[in-house]
Amino acid sequence: MPPFAALLLAGGRSRRMGRDKAFLDWQGVPLWRWQLEKLAALRPARLLLSCRAEQRSEMTQPPSDIEWFVDPPGYDSGPLGILTRALELAGMPVLALAVDMPLMPAGEIVRCWALEAGGMGFCFESKHGHEPLAAVYTPALLPLMRKSLVAGSMGLQPLILEAVLRGLMRTRKGVKTESSWFTNLNTLDDVEHEKGGHFCPP
Repeated sequence: MPPFAALLLAGGRSRRMGRDKAFLDWQGVPLWRWQLEKLAALRPARLLLSCRAEQRSEMTQPPSDIEWFVDPPGYDSGPLGILTRALELAGMPVLALAVDMPLMPAGEIVRCWALEAGGMGFCFESKHGHEPLAAVYTPALLPLMRKSLVAGSMGLQPLILEAVLRGLMRTRKGVKTESSWFTNLNTLDDVEHEKGGHFCPP
């Protein structure tokens, strides 16, 4: 297994949810901690937590080896900007996982990347399209990512499509039995529906 960094993206504004997703209760712990512990269990070379400054003060007792990745004031570059900064900081492949995907087994992302990507980036495809926040990004993608940022094109889906065409990233379609992996928690009803019926190990 090549060395990699793991990045949890927890700084979203959760506008559809109406409250901060990162602090929702999930199996008895805050969602951010549930997701971070999954990543920590993979023993990455670096463990990064992306969040807003006001969130950090409420995120108590994080792992001792965590590296805080706090959004600067007025930040508006979305996940693309965060991923770009993380790659520049880490200097190695970065496993990215969204805080609102608690059913996604992070270990499966790394396993598929190591076995199938041949040193390139890796991203799952679900019935909704590419899943850019359950993916591995490599430093080779940085020129393309920087170009998108300069152009003001913040969407990750177009970035992945171009990366695949250029031979910088490989994708894998999730099979039917894996469909729950890609569930996003966007409403409180989603939370209540999903947390009672599934358990996701790393």
